[in-house]
Amino acid sequence: MTGLLKKDFYYIQEYGIAYLPLLLLFFLSGGGVSGAYAMTLALALPRGTIANDARRWDRYAAMLPCGAGKIVAGKYLLCGAGIAAGAVVTALSFPVSAAAAALLDLRAGFPMGWLDILEYTLIETCAAALLIALALPAYYRFGVGKGQLGINILAMLFNQSSTVLLFNQLYRSPLAVKAGCVGGLALLAAAATFFSYRLSVCFYRRRRGAYDK
Repeated sequence: MTGLLKKDFYYIQEYGIAYLPLLLLFFLSGGGVSGAYAMTLALALPRGTIANDARRWDRYAAMLPCGAGKIVAGKYLLCGAGIAAGAVVTALSFPVSAAAAALLDLRAGFPMGWLDILEYTLIETCAAALLIALALPAYYRFGVGKGQLGINILAMLFNQSSTVLLFNQLYRSPLAVKAGCVGGLALLAAAATFFSYRLSVCFYRRRRGAYDK
């Protein structure tokens, strides 16, 4: 498993650096946009490795004792690492953007306490996990294909609109209601990830089977 993750990490190093300047720009702009972009990267970067595997790795892996379960699990772990990094960026972007606004004597965005930041970050994380749970089986079934930039933009808009809408709906709710909603969303994301993984393994076995003939 470590070797599979290293393989993907080395590939991401080749093209992932291009995303960093835009991430820095969004990071300074505020939590909503920066969080959506950071979470979109959690989907975009692993998708690039899946596309690369389809061209090269799948044929090689068919000759190695690398089970479909481990190969697919590596992608889900990669997505999990991306979500964790995106959660950190989301949480830190609020105080950083507020400090930058104060330094430049600009009007800061909507003020948020640390509980609000934690709530928003958790909602963003769960939304990203749900999006990945829906997307990865589709990639293994139909392939990544073209139009990756358009998919990135749609994923970013989905992350931002859905999380902001839910956060606004819960803003004035009691803490217990907020905790229950976020907890339910987390359970839904966990269940979706479990079934998504099983489905992805099934689709990957069908795809890699073509190289065994």
